Amino acid sequence: MAWVTIPDSDLDPDSPITTSLMTALRDNVAAALNRDAGAPPVGTNFITSTGQMGSNTVGTSELVNGAVSNAKMRNAAYGTNDIIASVNECFTTGTTYVKCKEFYIPFAGTYKMSFKMYNFDAKISYGRIYVNGVAVGTEKTTTSGSFVTFDQSITIAAGALVQLYFKEQSGGSYGAYVKDFIISESLPITPDIKLDLSGAV
Repeated sequence: MAWVTIPDSDLDPDSPITTSLMTALRDNVAAALNRDAGAPPVGTNFITSTGQMGSNTVGTSELVNGAVSNAKMRNAAYGTNDIIASVNECFTTGTTYVKCKEFYIPFAGTYKMSFKMYNFDAKISYGRIYVNGVAVGTEKTTTSGSFVTFDQSITIAAGALVQLYFKEQSGGSYGAYVKDFIISESLPITPDIKLDLSGAV
């Protein structure tokens, strides 16, 4: 339904009320709501001529709690903006994987995940990233006596628990060490740290 431009002369107090005038008034309401050709935007600061929400038009008073779930939010994209980090150092002499870090990430998407690891005894240290208790990252290893940084790209669903597991090769006396578990993306968000151990594990 096309927008009909009504001349000011048709709205003059002395002009008659005609069927065509009333039809145009009625149809223009629908044309504006539908954003038909020629129709002005409905509320300059609310809906634009392209049908998008205007800037700063929706705040906490316009959305009730739970109106929009995390799953409906934007997906994160791989980037170098650190959004959450644990710098605490922990170590283990265990030969089976043990969890030492756990983050809650509210938004889905692809993230850069990194951690540092070394081995005190020049044995092999193993580290791997898990999501919701399932191994997803590539197993990383090092025999270095100083910290080595490992990073990879991992895609998760909204509301995931991202965990860092590590272990030691058999025969070590002092074991594997990890620290600086960091998750990064292109824009900042606010996740929660769920587990952040320090010291022996």
